[in-house]
Amino acid sequence: MKDSRASSLLAWVSLGVGLIGIAFTLQPPTHISPAVFWVILLLGILAVAVGTRSILNDRFRQATQVDSPPGTSRKQLLATECDRFSDTLSSFLGEQLRRKPRPLPFGNAAGRLQLWHEQVEARYRQELRPWGLEIFDAAVRLDGVDASSRVFVDAPSTAQLGQLPDLFRDAARSLKR
Repeated sequence: MKDSRASSLLAWVSLGVGLIGIAFTLQPPTHISPAVFWVILLLGILAVAVGTRSILNDRFRQATQVDSPPGTSRKQLLATECDRFSDTLSSFLGEQLRRKPRPLPFGNAAGRLQLWHEQVEARYRQELRPWGLEIFDAAVRLDGVDASSRVFVDAPSTAQLGQLPDLFRDAARSLKR
């Protein structure tokens, strides 16, 4: 299929070059009228332009396509990425739980806990949210997850952060089907 498409595009370019050559062979002072010369010349230029543009479009399309291993689909690749994000998020949450302030027998434990919640949410927004939103939006486009859950990925509370790994694992399972 690709070989026949490339051949037809090269045929356009060859036809255009041939028409331009014919036009200059039959130049107006010796053989044909100026109107016929210009029509043949413009048709040749147009054929070259169409062929060249199509070839460049094909090459650009091939260059921008992501090469995937044989037998894998976009859904499978996205499912793998959802699993990877879920694992990364689980590690992030485990690390944050280890940093959670312990209650003290005296002092402002609620204030320390509130500060910890704010720091966890800010760190998620800074480090993981862009990646999570990108994966989530791709999963929505491939019908792997419902778009209404986007708010949890965009701005989750600390309690909702604990549920995000499950959301992405469910999306991965849905995409693998």
